[in-house]
Amino acid sequence: MKIVVVGGCGLIGSKLVATLTHDGHDIVAASRRSGVDAVRGEGLPEVLSGAAVVVDVLNSPSFEDVAVMKFLKTSTHNLLTAEAAAGVKHHVALSVVGVTGGPRGEAPEATDRVVDGARRSGGHVYRKPVATAGARRHLD
Repeated sequence: MKIVVVGGCGLIGSKLVATLTHDGHDIVAASRRSGVDAVRGEGLPEVLSGAAVVVDVLNSPSFEDVAVMKFLKTSTHNLLTAEAAAGVKHHVALSVVGVTGGPRGEAPEATDRVVDGARRSGGHVYRKPVATAGARRHLD
């Protein structure tokens, strides 16, 4: 089974790629370095061809609220559109969104709209909020 890790050369992505490769999976590390740009949509059809799963570990280049939401909406839209065209069945998004959300850790409304739109398009979207190492001690 081919798994594409978008953001696969970054801090988290490179570790995920190493772990999944070690476990014997067919992994492709997709990043701007490898010619894949999820924000511009470049290289997506080629890298997603034959993939069963996409793991999105992209990181916004900005921490400003409006810029982050634009990045998330654009990259997620481009990924989900290209995945649907390529027949990808599963999309896993790793995000800090929701870690400090509402009282039960729910994600902010805008991110929910992105995920809900993906579900309506027939895809399977899994969103896993992730905390920093310091916050994780309190979650375990």
